[in-house]
Amino acid sequence: DRFFVRLHVGYPALAEELRILDAQALVHPIEQLEPVTGEADILAARDAVKRVHINPEVAEYAARIVAATRQHPDLRLGASPRGTLALARAAQGLAFVRGSPYVTPDLVKTLAQPVLAHRLIVRPQAAAKGREAAAILQEILGELPPPV
Repeated sequence: DRFFVRLHVGYPALAEELRILDAQALVHPIEQLEPVTGEADILAARDAVKRVHINPEVAEYAARIVAATRQHPDLRLGASPRGTLALARAAQGLAFVRGSPYVTPDLVKTLAQPVLAHRLIVRPQAAAKGREAAAILQEILGELPPPV
């Protein structure tokens, strides 16, 4: 899902960019790619991610974050229920990658911005004052206490 998460990777340093240019002078790396896994492994991993436990209080925390985006006065459009689903699934995925059998509130909080910020539309009046979706989301996260 191309809309699932938005990551900012930035630009390479000049020396790194020159190394990239040199490395691709004669051949593009995609021409030398070899598979590192198969479809069965990907499907098994996807299934395992779905089995990572989300405590009901942690699931509610994710839903409250998303609901708060719909009620914030500086947002014209908050995240949809698909945003809640994406936030929960991303938290399960990160827990899985880290080897945890369950999702913590910190994982939800960590992933809220990359999963939700690009789904929000700031009101023109707020944008004119320099307000951005990421900052509004950080404000929401600061106001909503995570479950203990």
